[in-house]
Amino acid sequence: MKRWIHQPLAAVAAALLAAWILALIVTAAISFENHYLQYGFTRSILFVLEQQHGRFLLPVALAVLAIALLAGVRHTRTGRGPSLAAGLTALAAAAALFAQLAFRHNRYRHSELWHGRTELLGLRVPEAITQWEVWRTNLVILAVAVALLLVLWFLLSRLFRTRCAAGLWRLLGHPVVALAAVALTLLPGWGARSLRQQIADRPHIILVSLDTLRGDRLGCYGYQRDTSPRMDALAEEAILFEWTFSQAPNTPPSHMSIFTSLYPSVHGFYGSGDRLAGWRVTLGEYLREAGYRTYATTDGGFMRGWYGFGQGCEQYDDYRKGIARSVDLTEQWLDAGLAETPFFLFIHCYDVHCPYNPPPPYRDTYTDPKYDGGFNPGCGQLEEIRGRIAEDPSAGHGLSPADIFHTEALYDAGILYTDAIVGRLIDLLRARGLFERTWLIITSDHGEEFTEHGSVLHDRLYHTVTRVPLIIRPPGSPRPGLRVPEIVELTDLLPTMLEIGGVAPVSDLQGANLMPLMGQGGLRADAGEGAEPRGDWKNVAFSELPWSGRRRAITTPELHLLTSLDRRELEAYAYREDPLEQAPLADQASDAAVREAYRRLLDWSAEQIALAAGLPPGTERFEIDDAARRELESLGYVQ
Repeated sequence: MKRWIHQPLAAVAAALLAAWILALIVTAAISFENHYLQYGFTRSILFVLEQQHGRFLLPVALAVLAIALLAGVRHTRTGRGPSLAAGLTALAAAAALFAQLAFRHNRYRHSELWHGRTELLGLRVPEAITQWEVWRTNLVILAVAVALLLVLWFLLSRLFRTRCAAGLWRLLGHPVVALAAVALTLLPGWGARSLRQQIADRPHIILVSLDTLRGDRLGCYGYQRDTSPRMDALAEEAILFEWTFSQAPNTPPSHMSIFTSLYPSVHGFYGSGDRLAGWRVTLGEYLREAGYRTYATTDGGFMRGWYGFGQGCEQYDDYRKGIARSVDLTEQWLDAGLAETPFFLFIHCYDVHCPYNPPPPYRDTYTDPKYDGGFNPGCGQLEEIRGRIAEDPSAGHGLSPADIFHTEALYDAGILYTDAIVGRLIDLLRARGLFERTWLIITSDHGEEFTEHGSVLHDRLYHTVTRVPLIIRPPGSPRPGLRVPEIVELTDLLPTMLEIGGVAPVSDLQGANLMPLMGQGGLRADAGEGAEPRGDWKNVAFSELPWSGRRRAITTPELHLLTSLDRRELEAYAYREDPLEQAPLADQASDAAVREAYRRLLDWSAEQIALAAGLPPGTERFEIDDAARRELESLGYVQ
């Protein structure tokens, strides 16, 4: 074959194979970390390979192609091509390593610093440029890349001079080999598209988590303020679950129970210094294995992808931005073709969460213009009150009725603002013809306290914290709204979404499929005002908290019971008649219903402890950096 044909063919084949091999290495590492072969997740491996191949193909192929051509020219002129090719190849490999590691660490560990701005010599520059921790991270990565460069240059310069290398180059330049390299390059994308076409008729799934939204603060749940006109309108053509309870009173364990369908004491993730172990299977991994495109946009904090929420997600955007920008990002993804095949989208926001600071004109919707108490309900101020009461319950919160009214008014205004943006999302789906092909699920991870039990924020198991909204709108034409009276848990969402996606779980789940409560396609005949709960449903919910004496709670149709496994304290409320739980039941020790609920709660707690003890560790130690710590401080999670 003529040299002017052979050289370019060999260079192209080498470039394509190099990108393919690098993508394969990264895919193998991800698959090994998440035990995909153990679970039989062969589709997921192909989808990961497709994503990684797309990420590496252009930069690596261009780099190797340039190296091969330059080396060929150099060899023609001086006969020193192998040495040049070795050096340039080592440089490309080192650059690729540096780019990947630098992107990963700066994106997931220092993203807040890169998005923040500061003044430097009169210019607005990224805050990361002025932070030693960022420089230290990248200098270490650079040192590793330089070491790789030197080692590869030394080894390749000798390898490229051998007869074996010359024979390999001749082989790569053969037209059949070059065509095989092109076919191999197309294989991941072709295979992934073929698998996705098999589920083309399945519906889209959108899960929206409005962090810190109390179930009793929406109009469709009976609230007197008009805080949720768009969600109320949605509920009129959706399924509303009247009694939904979270499994924990704070963001990390509650959301992880949604993502794994496991109780917190079993999945073991409570935030801070932990992250979910790779062997745990999450909602995103189940749906991706089924062929769904899996995307997520969250508000950061404890919802960062590195805690395990990003497992199985093709795209996981976790920069703190608010729900409005998340809907903007959703529109961009749809513009880029996300809806061409079935997709799962998770949207999370902190807009209802403290510091209760919605934008104008929403902020002053419910506040008293005459209020001059001067209390600013920021996360720091509220956390100081909560911490003081936790140390000494007799200390009191020190807030006046006007302060409490002002705080709740700002909280409700945040709901009104968030509701408007949820309406924007609904309008976006309708405008694109997606609303009638999508299961839209709106819920929350926990509620909030406003001194109903002497404190603030959300570190207790009263229903003001654990009762959350749940509205599910099935695909299809609008229909009269249904109200489901059974007690359900957030752990029930994952099995329900797997049923929607036609996915069979590969491990034991602790939640139950909600489909029997909704009927086929949301057409349960007996659901509505005054409907009786089904006799074959579990109709019970459990919540737990590892701190404060290992607190546990059970909700049955008759009562809500709270206890401590360490101190064996007991509180019971008839919550249907006393929704704010202001009047504990008298003679609790002699009440048969209380005794039965208490026994059931202790049995459940023992089962969870035994189940967790029989499994490998569900979490791994994980150290957050200063930027992530500052972000958590702004949300009141750490001091």
